[in-house]
Amino acid sequence: MPSKGRFAGRIRLKNGMNDFQLRISLRDGQIIQTREFSVSYKSSFREWNETIFIAFVLALVIRSLVIQAFWIPTGSMEPTLFGEKYDPVTKALTRSGDRILVNRFAYVADLSLDGRFPILPRIWFSTPKRGDVIVFKFPDPDPKAAPRDFIKRVIGLPFDEIKIVEGTVFINGTALKEPYIAEPPWQDYQTVVPADSLFVMGDNRNNSADSRYWGPMPLKNLKGQAVLIYSPLKRIRSIVGHSHPSIAANLPDRG
Repeated sequence: MPSKGRFAGRIRLKNGMNDFQLRISLRDGQIIQTREFSVSYKSSFREWNETIFIAFVLALVIRSLVIQAFWIPTGSMEPTLFGEKYDPVTKALTRSGDRILVNRFAYVADLSLDGRFPILPRIWFSTPKRGDVIVFKFPDPDPKAAPRDFIKRVIGLPFDEIKIVEGTVFINGTALKEPYIAEPPWQDYQTVVPADSLFVMGDNRNNSADSRYWGPMPLKNLKGQAVLIYSPLKRIRSIVGHSHPSIAANLPDRG
């Protein structure tokens, strides 16, 4: 019986699959056994890079498709959502704006990831309901302008007739009951919402740049539904829409 012994070797592995062969031979060179092995190897540097890349892709997908955080800088949605507030004399910040979460999956799955992959589609599940609080890309007429996100409440749906008379909003001839607004709007207004758009207004009616000033909000600009205030801690609460079931839809006669 051959005596027991030891052998040592050194192998330099490269990233990926490594093939090597082990041969046992006698002193005269006769090979008595051969074994082939394959070993997959990743360096710690490569593993870290892959982990970071995967985390980045997942964060991008979650942010673009599922949930996204937003910050409220102005008071256009008060009293529902608080914006930043400054001391009129010292200009010091006295109140931080609400931080909110937006459900990007509420209405549409944007597989284009906010236009990063324009060849991929936007898959619609439903359209916003009257009274929902939504986030959307501001429909700036200047195509070179930097994108801005706005948050407003849905007031009019496609084909709705909107009238504002002496501080009361009428939809298709029916007055809205709006317990969520800061005060009634002071100016009269009238329009019909286009087929591919929504009519949106801020709850702080007399301090809000909304559809009364820049027109209807194209549905293609919709990002999602505001669902939760998560900061400041004392402001944590769900953001609930205010439905108006008594308002009839003003759909065109398709008969």
